[in-house]
Amino acid sequence: MKSLTEQVILITGAGRGVGKTLAETLSAEGAIIAAVDISPLLLDELEASIRGGGGQCRTYVSDMAKKRFVQGIIETVFEDWGKVDVLINAGYVNPKGGILDLDDWDWQRSLDVNLSGVFYALQAFGRVAKEQPDGGGVVNLIPQTGNPSLTVSTFALLRLTHEAAAQFAAHNIRVNAICPTEMRQEDLAKHAIRYCGSELTGQVAAKNGERPISEFLLYN
Repeated sequence: MKSLTEQVILITGAGRGVGKTLAETLSAEGAIIAAVDISPLLLDELEASIRGGGGQCRTYVSDMAKKRFVQGIIETVFEDWGKVDVLINAGYVNPKGGILDLDDWDWQRSLDVNLSGVFYALQAFGRVAKEQPDGGGVVNLIPQTGNPSLTVSTFALLRLTHEAAAQFAAHNIRVNAICPTEMRQEDLAKHAIRYCGSELTGQVAAKNGERPISEFLLYN
């Protein structure tokens, strides 16, 4: 199995929750972390944590709902490190409210961040990764529970993941999704990750549906 040492992993939504846990865990395995979040304060805390543990990390403030920002971040990370090996889309919003009382802004924001933002990142990463000798990998975290705007946008994201897997395979870019029913940070940090493999990429999940995080990210 390939090592994560010196692998450049770009994580969106890295300032909190599962994104932060993944950043710290992967850094401990030797990866270089390019952390993206909308909050500079949370990114500062993450960078201090990773550097304090002897890891390598650079942070990038961006609103994932804005196409020009997302494209700019991918390009900047590539310029900073000379490559981008793995993209992890871990950021999402889950505004409160049912169908009858959800306001227009929250509904649209959910679609913009949870779906369009991932599309922009996939597109920008794919254009870079297809030119790399080793291609690359994409992991979309798709929560299975939430309020209506989240569940609708993530259902569409699952289909987007399948489409990207089919189209990116020819460029040696692996695209997969992790679809946990409970986003428990401890499970992601200390144990194995359950994931959805896609037959479109020729990848099949392990018999018990679990693989260590490093093997999952570099599995081909």
